[in-house]
Amino acid sequence: MLLEVLCPDHGVQTELVRRRPSWLKCPICGARCKPVYSTFGIAVGFRPGWQPAFGRSFDTQRELNNAVAEAGYIRDK
Repeated sequence: MLLEVLCPDHGVQTELVRRRPSWLKCPICGARCKPVYSTFGIAVGFRPGWQPAFGRSFDTQRELNNAVAEAGYIRDK
C-alpha cells in the first residue's frame, strides 16, 4: 500500500508499507509524520451507456473496444 506522509522537514513523501502502522515516519529522515489523506481515481468495469469521448452509446465491452481500436487510442491495461 502506498501511503503519503507529511514530514515537518521534507514535506509530503510517499512511503510503501505492508500494513498501516500505528505511527508513521518519513522515509528520508525517520521523523514522526502525519498521514496525508487524498482522493484517488478508481477504474470501474464496463458499464453500458453513453460515452462522451466518442459521442455515442455502447451496449457491450466489445463495441467499445472496437471503437477505441478504430480511433487509434491506446488503453492502459
